[in-house]
Amino acid sequence: MIIEFLGTSAACPTHYRNTSAISVKPLDNKQWILVDCGEGTQHQLLKSKLSAFHLDVVFLTHLHGDHWFGLPGLLSSRSLMGATSKLTVVGPKGFTEPLQNFLKVSKCYPEYPLDFVEFDPQMQNLGTFLGIKVQRVSLDHDLFCSAFSFQYEEVPVNFLNDKATSDGIPDGKCKAILKSGEDLELGGKLFLSKDYVERLDRSQRVIICGDNRTPECLIDFISPCDLLIHESTHVSEYLKVDGPGQYHCSAERIATFAAKHNVPNLCLTHFSPKYQSKGQNSMNLIEDESKKFYNGNLIIADDYLRIQIDKNRHLSQI
Repeated sequence: MIIEFLGTSAACPTHYRNTSAISVKPLDNKQWILVDCGEGTQHQLLKSKLSAFHLDVVFLTHLHGDHWFGLPGLLSSRSLMGATSKLTVVGPKGFTEPLQNFLKVSKCYPEYPLDFVEFDPQMQNLGTFLGIKVQRVSLDHDLFCSAFSFQYEEVPVNFLNDKATSDGIPDGKCKAILKSGEDLELGGKLFLSKDYVERLDRSQRVIICGDNRTPECLIDFISPCDLLIHESTHVSEYLKVDGPGQYHCSAERIATFAAKHNVPNLCLTHFSPKYQSKGQNSMNLIEDESKKFYNGNLIIADDYLRIQIDKNRHLSQI
């Protein structure tokens, strides 16, 4: 799957970062999933390879404005594009009524089916979308907030192409039969699919978190995890000054948690607008603090960063 960051700023946009929005797209599919939809997300799409036309489902972590104020405009524009396929919006209990009221008072009537699905804190399994199983867990924030995990329902396989070639099996239809799980009869000889297909132990799993003060909320949810995407709104010094009323996470806090639970890839996002690319409050403060406590693969997200995770769970930035 491919993960693309359409917005990495907390609370409000900056010159370089838009508010929260992250896409999840299967490698072999034009359709895709959106997690959160901060104001301006549809404008961010114009600079990406994604199209609202092919959007299949939207997941909302919570109802703070920087995570969903862009949704009404996106729904409207998708209709103007001529989309006719159903769009599902999945979010915390209570989001449907204000969203429907907004569409009503603005006389926005999408020309495609809209399906609203609400969840409460007790719900964990949210269903399967584009072949990806989605689960959730509650986080520690001043609004009901969730983290979502995305994992292919079907366990991937590796086809042993070199072995098949050396055994005289030609490219094309014959190899496709074996790869599909069927045995092949060729030249009076029977070739067994199981001899050429290697089933992996599991498919890749990505966890995308909404706002969260306490990473320990993820203890029973974190394993297995190939990529953890978590907010790092501040450095720890700011949280000490601001006190317990701050419902966000520091770089130190999430980095310490990721190291303790052997998370191989940690991607930080949702940065306070006070952190800029240069100057006294530069993004280096976030990165340097994280590296003191986490030795895995650390990624500091920028808008339009694209991360690919292949079926062997190898991660690359593309």
